[in-house]
Amino acid sequence: MKIGVRGHDIINGKTNPENLVGALKSAGMDTVQLVCHKSIEGTEYVPGSQNAEKAAFIGRAFGNNMHIALLGAYFNPVHPNKEIVETGIAVFRDNIEYAKTIGSDVVASETGSYQGDPWVYHPKNRTPEALNAVIDIFCGLAAYASKHSVCVGIEGAAGHVCHDIRALKHVVDSIGTDNIRVVFDYFNFMDGEHTDYIKILNEGLSVFPKIHCFHIKDCVLDGSLNQVPVGQGDMDFKKILSLIKQYDKDAVLILEGTPDTDAARSAAFLRDIWGTV
Repeated sequence: MKIGVRGHDIINGKTNPENLVGALKSAGMDTVQLVCHKSIEGTEYVPGSQNAEKAAFIGRAFGNNMHIALLGAYFNPVHPNKEIVETGIAVFRDNIEYAKTIGSDVVASETGSYQGDPWVYHPKNRTPEALNAVIDIFCGLAAYASKHSVCVGIEGAAGHVCHDIRALKHVVDSIGTDNIRVVFDYFNFMDGEHTDYIKILNEGLSVFPKIHCFHIKDCVLDGSLNQVPVGQGDMDFKKILSLIKQYDKDAVLILEGTPDTDAARSAAFLRDIWGTV
């Protein structure tokens, strides 16, 4: 089992890759979800910002020092502004091209919303047209990734096109290539109507034969679903981790939305429970 965090949660603002690796190690992390344009100085969210020289510099810093679970290149594939979509695709392709040099095999995104910004519920999200649009874009990205021996990760969320596990499974199966990976976040699928996170987790574990990594979140279950640092909310992590461990004893767990001040404590909390379940 590996525990990690998003790089931009562990350091406030951008830094050089050596500093980021140091901060991750100090917090007791085994791995990281790296979003270069949010974490690494000199890298921006524009096509062409990543290049061979920058990628090699990042790769040398991480190297054998810190595992990279995935590169985050999240974009909204159904944004009503097509220029924004094209930028997102181009940045994602840049991440694919240099993923191996940086040190990762997976580049991931969510599936977005027709609402545009923010990515929240829109009635069109839950239509065959929306699913087909996502499938079309991710088919193209998967084909490009295959040329670089890289995988494409897809993450669902209640307000997005892949709003439930069934929709996410449909997209993954429709793409149908062996370089598609699932990034699973049980909290993402919770909303006012669906709060049984154990049921959501069990469904995901039952339908996906191999989940690349799990986003681990905690919240206060008072009807508002307010997210809090892992270990400070109401979620039953003995049950959560027991189910994940039965599914994959080598699972990758990514703390998401856990601030730097709580990351080390949350990671230790998860390791203690993992050792007992």
